[in-house]
Amino acid sequence: MKGIIYKITCLTNMHVGNGESNFDIIDNTVERDPVIGLPTINSSGIKGAFRQHFEENNSQNIEELFGSSPKDKLEDQKGSKPGKLKFYQANLLARPVRAANGSQAYYMVTSYDAVSMYNQSMEVFGNSKDKINISSFHGGNFISEEGANIEGDNITLIQGNFDSSLTNMISSNCVLLDNSVLNNIPLPVIARNQLENGISQNLWYEEVVPHKSIFTFVVSSNDDKALNKFSSVIKNILLYNLEVMHL
Repeated sequence: MKGIIYKITCLTNMHVGNGESNFDIIDNTVERDPVIGLPTINSSGIKGAFRQHFEENNSQNIEELFGSSPKDKLEDQKGSKPGKLKFYQANLLARPVRAANGSQAYYMVTSYDAVSMYNQSMEVFGNSKDKINISSFHGGNFISEEGANIEGDNITLIQGNFDSSLTNMISSNCVLLDNSVLNNIPLPVIARNQLENGISQNLWYEEVVPHKSIFTFVVSSNDDKALNKFSSVIKNILLYNLEVMHL
């Protein structure tokens, strides 16, 4: 099975809800990977967003690529057709965190586990030569700029010279953290309010993944032509608040 790996850069703050009831202070939290705990976009959300884009732009081959529409599946389950494309969840590769010290307003932060998940995708679907090289970094938290630091409780950063495979994929202003440290840096929370005649009727709090965050995901198929058709349509497009780039 052949696959193409795509990179998503958030152009605005993004909320992908987990669909669960939450009685904590934060009403709406983001979807997270059940294993490593980093924000994620589930595969059905990725597929649905792309299908909608194809439909809104009168693209051809929609049923071939994505399968029968949800409405058609409900009306005729026996006659519904699966699509030729398989979509995988989008995994967070890096997110911005405000600077406590240094020459930048923020730094792009990733983790060993986030890089590892990306490298696994490259091994299976991409080119193993294009994996991100962090083999020289072990057991510490590293930053590309000497004397810089990020906001967070007691985060000590060591200056390190990152390989170009990391800085080209994420940013020259990069930070590499242990996954547990990254998970302990909270995501931004935005207050939302519903007003009627100037009176608050419903105040709630929503967790978001900040803009400039980077995700990667895979689209695969046994049909090379189907992959090429999909790639040719989404190349150089803006999908809602996501910038999609072919790697």
